[in-house]
Amino acid sequence: MMIYLITEKLIFLHFILKRDLKMNKKTIFRQFILYVMVVLLISTSVTPAMATEKNVTIDPFTYYDAEINGVSTMGEPLYVNIHDRIEPLSIRSDGTFTLTLPSRVEGRVIYFYKKSGDFYQVVKRTQAADFLMDYAFPVPTFYGVKDGKMRLKTTENLEIVAVYEGVTHTGHGFLEIKQGTSADVKAYARDPYRRSVTATYRFDDVVHLPLQIDPLTPGMWELSGKTAPFQHVRLTYDGQAYDTQSGPDGRFSMWAPFFMMLYTKGFTYKVELIDAHLLNPVVLEQTVAPLVPSATQPVHLSDFGNMGEGITYPGATIEYAGQTFNANEEGYFFIPWQIDGTSNKEIVFKRDGKTYAEKTVRQYVREDEFPFELTIEPSTLSGRIAGKTEPNVELVLKSSNGDFSFMSDESGNFTAELPRFESGEYTLHLKTGSQIQPLNHVVKIKERRALARPILTFENETLHIDASTSVPVATTAEIQITKPDGEIDVKTVRLTSGKASSFISYGDSYRIRTKFDDQYSDYISGQHQEVKAPNFSTFHEGSTVVAGTVEPYATITLQYDSRNSDQKVVQTTDGTGAFSMTVPSPLKLVSYPFVVERKNGLGKTRFSLTPTDTTAPRIYIDGGEGVVDVSEDAKLVRVSVDDEIKSMTAVFTTGSDKTEMKFDETTTRYWELEASKDGKTFKEMNISSINVTMENKAGLKKTVTLRVKDTTPPTVNIDRILFGDRVIHGKTEPGATVRFGRSDNTVTKQAAADGSFSFELPGPITTYTATMYLFVVKDAAGNQTSKYAQTLDYPIKDVRMNEAGTKLWLGNENRQFKQHAYDVLVNGKRLTLKEDYMHSTTLDLPSPVTFPVDVEVRLKNEDGTLKYAFKKTLTKSSVLSTPKQLYAESGKKTIKGQLDPYVAYEIYDASGKRIKTNVASGDGSFVSAITRPLVQNESLRVIAKDPFGQTKSMTFKVTDKTPPIRPTVNTLVVPLKQVSGKAEAGATVRVTYRNKTYTTKADTKGVYRLAVSNWQVGQMVSVTARDAAGNTSTATTTKIMNAFKATSVAPVRTTSAAVTGKADAGAYVNVYSGNRQLGKTMRVSSKATFSVAIPKQKKGTVLTVRFTRAGYATVERKVTVY
Repeated sequence: MMIYLITEKLIFLHFILKRDLKMNKKTIFRQFILYVMVVLLISTSVTPAMATEKNVTIDPFTYYDAEINGVSTMGEPLYVNIHDRIEPLSIRSDGTFTLTLPSRVEGRVIYFYKKSGDFYQVVKRTQAADFLMDYAFPVPTFYGVKDGKMRLKTTENLEIVAVYEGVTHTGHGFLEIKQGTSADVKAYARDPYRRSVTATYRFDDVVHLPLQIDPLTPGMWELSGKTAPFQHVRLTYDGQAYDTQSGPDGRFSMWAPFFMMLYTKGFTYKVELIDAHLLNPVVLEQTVAPLVPSATQPVHLSDFGNMGEGITYPGATIEYAGQTFNANEEGYFFIPWQIDGTSNKEIVFKRDGKTYAEKTVRQYVREDEFPFELTIEPSTLSGRIAGKTEPNVELVLKSSNGDFSFMSDESGNFTAELPRFESGEYTLHLKTGSQIQPLNHVVKIKERRALARPILTFENETLHIDASTSVPVATTAEIQITKPDGEIDVKTVRLTSGKASSFISYGDSYRIRTKFDDQYSDYISGQHQEVKAPNFSTFHEGSTVVAGTVEPYATITLQYDSRNSDQKVVQTTDGTGAFSMTVPSPLKLVSYPFVVERKNGLGKTRFSLTPTDTTAPRIYIDGGEGVVDVSEDAKLVRVSVDDEIKSMTAVFTTGSDKTEMKFDETTTRYWELEASKDGKTFKEMNISSINVTMENKAGLKKTVTLRVKDTTPPTVNIDRILFGDRVIHGKTEPGATVRFGRSDNTVTKQAAADGSFSFELPGPITTYTATMYLFVVKDAAGNQTSKYAQTLDYPIKDVRMNEAGTKLWLGNENRQFKQHAYDVLVNGKRLTLKEDYMHSTTLDLPSPVTFPVDVEVRLKNEDGTLKYAFKKTLTKSSVLSTPKQLYAESGKKTIKGQLDPYVAYEIYDASGKRIKTNVASGDGSFVSAITRPLVQNESLRVIAKDPFGQTKSMTFKVTDKTPPIRPTVNTLVVPLKQVSGKAEAGATVRVTYRNKTYTTKADTKGVYRLAVSNWQVGQMVSVTARDAAGNTSTATTTKIMNAFKATSVAPVRTTSAAVTGKADAGAYVNVYSGNRQLGKTMRVSSKATFSVAIPKQKKGTVLTVRFTRAGYATVERKVTVY
């Protein structure tokens, strides 16, 4: 809201400046400065708190007002700052008030207050709004009647709106309204934001334009006065004209060249209103009489801040600040002020060596030289201020709380009682003869109220000080410590955000206060006494209740989960100090954090306490609890415990012998019990059992007996599984039970004496059968092992080598070779194979070899035994065969052929686009499916590729197996002379009539004709086509029809309501416009005429008339509407 108000003021400021462009430059500048000061003061003084204050409302007032009206809804006393002091404001019973000032308000800020306790608080600041939008918007000025027309005038930036005899009249700045029969005119003025009230004007009214001039003040170069709103005012003096415009309240002010020396002789000036629409001149001439010294006023002096000028007796001698000046022959004098640290200066006027007048001027001073010393500063406890300065000067203290003034006495001492405010600072000003001068001194309101006492807490032997809630927050703490032996220790501690900690011993006496600048808190005294640990009646392992006694009314906190500080129980003891608390789970034999805090906070101690041990130790074997079996293949057993152990005993049983190991007063909770020192297993040492006994420090014992037994799961090895296998072999422990398969479809066998087993499959393994198999093996001790075996690969069926003897290729069905499972020997030497995640079948040889070359490929089982071996002697390098037996049919999506076994191939169409990539099977054959049907006679190219970069290709054409399209047959009507139609170009056309077939040939355009005679109506005719490849189309069958004798259609006009014509009696007639039928289906009459009613059609519409009848060929006729 405040931003809106300021924006509104600046908009009107723009309007005012635009209005005042007619002023001289000096007047414009002075008014501009005044406008800006008013706007800035309003915007800066109305703080957000004040702007939202709704309890006090002030009516708008102007620079020239001496009375302020308003209303208060606060319901409590209101105060106002008048004469630089705060006085109660008289408020009427309805909340309204009137504040009367001794003089006009001008630019001063008026402060309104309320009291909160001993302090005043500003609730409203307000200032004159003379140049802003808060004035009463002026109505148009009546300029009289001329030539039967009423004249209304305002500023050119406003619009005049008038209503006369029901007609609205408008004009900007000026409006004429021609007189009718009525006498009254109602009118108002407006701008884009506001408007005036409505005024009534009469044609018989008398023009009265006031023009008043304020008394001149010698030495002030200004002329002011009052006239009607928004009038062009001109001052004429000494042949020069100076212009301005009156404001909305009619007041005007302008710069005038009325210098002080003019007053020695007197002068005359003229003020007039300038407007072409004035009926009569409005002129005021004024004569200013000379200023003549007299016995009652021998000196006329004006103070301009940095100099003074005036009028006295001609030739008078003037003494000022050790200097002498003389008045001229007309009595005018000029004195430049001497600016130093003194404000009051004496001026002595003499004639003939005798003093006839003395003047004291209060002038500007040098801020750094002006004497000012405070002996008493205002504070929150007292508004009293005192000090010393220059004698007999008036000082003003300005602040956001208001302005306050006081005088120094003849010795320069001053004292004053300022209103009390909770905070703030004053800037010092000196009141001079011309204006108020700011001085380089700031007087702050000292906070003298005591700070809030700090909060003291003790935790073990640490003192915590918290003064964060004091206002202001304390910054230091003064600590006095007195030891039990009388020694003292005093220190100052810096507070961070009002807090600090310090060491203090049990038994120390303390005296502490906090400080901020010159503010102190009251002292807090006491003695730091130790908080004793709880005396438990119930606090033991496994219990959920903790009970006992501690200090009366103390707060005891138990954290029952060491990992989470929020898991705690808090209780306050009673007057005897007793407590009893319940935890959510049984206590363990661990240390629990306890905190005991005194009622007054002056004692807080942390304890770490362990419950009484009431349970035997818990023993863990190899990290698990409840373990009773130890593997006979183990070499040691790991034993651990959850308790502090007094002794641990381990007894090993070997047959009838027992060996004991004992550990007393041990601090460890972990042991490794070995079968022997030389790394033998329990089985090798013939140990059958181990007894472990633990005794904790509470004397409670626990014994665990461990049985040494076979706990090792059996090992299982499955021979490699290949695609094509029908039997799976494996090996495990002799006599073990082997279950093969999943779910209900399982087979169980017992391993042979050597541990071997085998399972026969219902058929060979393929990519469409299961490729992963589950085996579950259980030994005689009940130990069980599960193992999955997955099909590895296709067996290697071919080997080739490149011409350089550097690369070897292994051929199988899927062209994958899992190197980790194989050994490859070339001329008896084993190749070092590197695992390739792509499982490439091409191997690089470490060095070139020459033919013949012996190659052997061995597949190893997981246990290292041989699965199979493939051997081949290569007498020459790989030779790639050309693709052969290539075949494909049109309309199909498969391509067949013969290549070398396992070689790759690609198929391309005639455009060169690759349409298939694949690998030949083990016999070299391939059948490839593609995504589109093949076209007859299109060319396809098959390229065979071996791993060594050799290629062979063959191109062939797709066999034509596509029958010709079904031929068309033109309508057959008797008497039939010819059967004709269209078929595939060059095809043989066969026409069948009454089981007899006739042959003809389609020409290059596909047209065929067959001459016939005496074919009967109603008989069926069948036509087929056969192409050069011998493919025969499907048959087209049609019937021989009768022909209409005659059909005709009469011309159709745009005005026609029917289509008429002639046709065979009994025929049906339909009329169409495009695909849309017009009218109904009509039948030709026995007179062979017809008429089909239709809507009228547009010119140029083409109508189709269709004639139909059973057994007759359909006839259509076209007619165009004209």
